[in-house]
Amino acid sequence: MPKFEYTSEFECSIEELFSYHERKAVVNRLIPPWDDVVVVKEPQNLIDSDAEFLVTLAPLVCFRWIAKHCDYVKNNQFKDIQLTGPFRRWEHTHLFGSNEYGKSYLTDRIEFEPLFSSISRIFAENMIREKLIKTFRYRHTVTKNDIDFIKKQSTNKQFVIGIAGSSGVIGRELTSFLRLLGHTVYKIVRKIPKQRDEIFFNLEKEELTNLSEPLDIVINLAGEPISEGLWTDKKLKAIYDSRVVFTSKLIQAIKKLEKPIIHYINASAIGYYGDRKERLSEDGSKGDGFISDLCQKWELAAKNDLFPTTILRIGVVLTPKGGALKQLLKFVNLNLGATLGDGEQYISWITMDDLIYGITHILNNRLEGVFNMVSPSPVTQKEMMDTISNKLRKVRILSLNRKTVELIYGRLGKEVLLANNYVIPDRLNLSNYNFYFPYLESALDHLLGVKDE
Repeated sequence: MPKFEYTSEFECSIEELFSYHERKAVVNRLIPPWDDVVVVKEPQNLIDSDAEFLVTLAPLVCFRWIAKHCDYVKNNQFKDIQLTGPFRRWEHTHLFGSNEYGKSYLTDRIEFEPLFSSISRIFAENMIREKLIKTFRYRHTVTKNDIDFIKKQSTNKQFVIGIAGSSGVIGRELTSFLRLLGHTVYKIVRKIPKQRDEIFFNLEKEELTNLSEPLDIVINLAGEPISEGLWTDKKLKAIYDSRVVFTSKLIQAIKKLEKPIIHYINASAIGYYGDRKERLSEDGSKGDGFISDLCQKWELAAKNDLFPTTILRIGVVLTPKGGALKQLLKFVNLNLGATLGDGEQYISWITMDDLIYGITHILNNRLEGVFNMVSPSPVTQKEMMDTISNKLRKVRILSLNRKTVELIYGRLGKEVLLANNYVIPDRLNLSNYNFYFPYLESALDHLLGVKDE
């Protein structure tokens, strides 16, 4: 039977490494962003409970994977064995160890048997091994970074947190990570709640109802996607209402809570600064255009005198799960990656990991005011397209001039796709936050599961 092993060393004790794998929501956290996997059921423990996943391979091609945890030995090992899934047999053993230098190691050992005939089995085994290497390189990197981040935190205090926009790409990742840290997280929703972890936000009455316990912190990430679809009048109204109107009403609802919250965090965007070529810190002035005006009104709607408030001016968030990178990958994989305009406009980006670490850092340290949520290394649009293409070994030969981009995308093209955004995270740097992926090369290695030979 084919076997696979992947081992990494960690700068922590064996107890810290093992307990990380027992944390709530760790299953969600360790799913690579290039895999279309939904956690249907989290395991209750690593001793004798099941986990269930819905795995999509292609449109209309999906299957359920059910695995049972067993053979649990504290700080030593646990296993998960496939009950239902794509293999004849799958047994995954997680082995933990330590050395005399205070470091620990994790070995993921897998025995598997594909559902293929003997003729095609060798080909299938090679494909599976390549995918496993890619997967566990990602998982071990996330594990290392998460443990390092947790150890650096000044407080382990746990909060009750409400998140608006929890169904979005950022919201889903932040929810999982905060739960992994032990916080109690409720999703603020506008539909009648169906789950115990949901709070109903009655927009018309400006009320938050069916709270099972008082909230300590509210994080507002809600907003209609800006770059999806053309900017029709209807789209622009949806963008405005989902940010400015929604935020204003949410603030009023929070003010009505019996127990005041201790911190409020609201999303905004680096579009606040407009199309600017100069280096911009949080002290930079407002720019011109619809996006700049929107961000200013959005931030003003969030300001209040009742509770400490933080504004997150978020840059281009890189993750294959959604947003700009997901759209770019569609074109790059077809060798249709293109420079837009002259390609010299700067893009201020941040990985999803650094974004959720940064938000958590702000939350734990109760930091107030405006923060640019971007990496310290902006790149030009051409540099980003070339780097993605090279990582995936694709060809980039297309170029769309400014007039063509504006003709196709209208104001969206002019204000977003062609805009210069050279934004620097000065306040994050001053708060002693250390980026895990400050440079685009290493960020894409991690996010795309590639590694230069």
